[in-house]
Amino acid sequence: MDDEQRKTFIIGGVILLLCFVLLIICCGRDNKSSGNSEKEIKSLDGKTFKKEPKKNNHSNYQSTSSSSSSSSYYSSSTTNKKKSSSKSQINDEQRKRILAFQEKARKEQQEWIKEHIKNLIENPNTPAKIKIKAQLMENKNYVTAYKAHKNHDFKLAISSYLEVLNDKNISPETQYITVEYLLDCAQFTGDLDLFLKMIKIKGDLMATKDLSVLNVEKSDSYLKWTEEFTDYMKARSDPTYKDKLINEFAKRTLRNRSDAERVLNDRIVMYENLYKDLLKL
Repeated sequence: MDDEQRKTFIIGGVILLLCFVLLIICCGRDNKSSGNSEKEIKSLDGKTFKKEPKKNNHSNYQSTSSSSSSSSYYSSSTTNKKKSSSKSQINDEQRKRILAFQEKARKEQQEWIKEHIKNLIENPNTPAKIKIKAQLMENKNYVTAYKAHKNHDFKLAISSYLEVLNDKNISPETQYITVEYLLDCAQFTGDLDLFLKMIKIKGDLMATKDLSVLNVEKSDSYLKWTEEFTDYMKARSDPTYKDKLINEFAKRTLRNRSDAERVLNDRIVMYENLYKDLLKL
């Protein structure tokens, strides 16, 4: 081995030794630094303090989030309750104002109607038919009956209309109009007795009273029809009354009894069907 090779070998060995020493030193420092980081950290001013173990950020977030959510819900709930309470109070106040306004308007309307009716009745130029209707609107029983009739409360309507008819001071025109409404009630309820009573009163009025203001012609033809209708409707349920009608009809038409009975039975059926057609059930 010449001098040149010897020098190269020595230099390489020294370099390897230095690298090995440096490696040992670096590993030692890392271990020392790692151990100290777990126990103590030296601050810039020379003081030391223990490093706290890391907290679970996820758990902390959940706790904070839950607390925040609970606080937010409570705040929101309280606000909603206040808004709801305020809204309810406003609605109550508005409702009171509306009711008060409606009551005031109703009273004013009633006063206007009373004054208007009074003027119509007292005015000599008011047409007779309109004056009759105005007089009816002053009759409390009629007003009650009319409202009940309109609402299909026929029991109240019939009793109130009958109260109107029981007044001896009412005009024939008022009687006629009231009877017409009672006939309508009888047709709606299927009250045959009421129907027969009303057509009799109507027939009497048409035969004896001047109802020209209502465009009703004075005649006894309706009265005769009502008497015949009443006879046949009674005969269908009263054998004694039916027998009487058969004898009278046979004598008046010079028919034998069996023929008179056959004709009478046909007429009873005819009037029964007519009455059914008049019903509004």
